Amino acid sequence: ASIRVFVRDRAQGRCEYCHKPDEFVYISYHVDHIIAIRHEGSDEPHNLAWSCATCNISKGTNVATYDRVTNLLVPFYNLRTQKWDDHFEIQNNLILGKTPIGRATTDFFNMNTPEQIFIRQFLIGSGNW
Repeated sequence: ASIRVFVRDRAQGRCEYCHKPDEFVYISYHVDHIIAIRHEGSDEPHNLAWSCATCNISKGTNVATYDRVTNLLVPFYNLRTQKWDDHFEIQNNLILGKTPIGRATTDFFNMNTPEQIFIRQFLIGSGNW
């Protein structure tokens, strides 16, 4: 429980992948392994992320996928070594990938499903994003 509180507090209550705040969502957030245990990741705090259910379930134990533009295999966004704004931007309630890593992560994590866009639109419009 203390690790969960630490990870949530460090993330300021936001999914560290899509940035959705947890206080307005009814599904519990997850403590995610950035690099899964099966890929030699650890349970150390630097490898743990606060993740909404959509991002965590979509990611699973995967660490990479193919970018739809370059067709190259690229790693997912690593929130401990990279800056969110370097890889993503929000336009018209959509999270858009600015780089191959951003595009691959956005697509694979299902960040722009109709439900995610609706939630994001509501939260941005109400000043809660």
